Amino acid sequence: MRLIKSQYAAQNGARWFNTYCESNNKWDYRENLDIGVYDDNHIYIKSDPRATEPKHVMSYAISKGVTSRVHIYVRETENHRLEIVSIKPY
Repeated sequence: MRLIKSQYAAQNGARWFNTYCESNNKWDYRENLDIGVYDDNHIYIKSDPRATEPKHVMSYAISKGVTSRVHIYVRETENHRLEIVSIKPY
């Protein structure tokens, strides 16, 4: 049950990041974006330190020792806005 709960929380983190990108926010990829703790789930967005295009980030959720993640691929547009290329929930 904790695995299902943490996976659902990681998907919510991916939805939050999608809204973050659509709101014209910028991110320098140096530190994690801490979304917060909801219903005993710590949710955050973590960047891959490698310089790839599109950039690989992950939505993490930790629920009582069980970790789930959702892979998100992001690219920067010409005006430095973040645009999601794809989301893979596994």
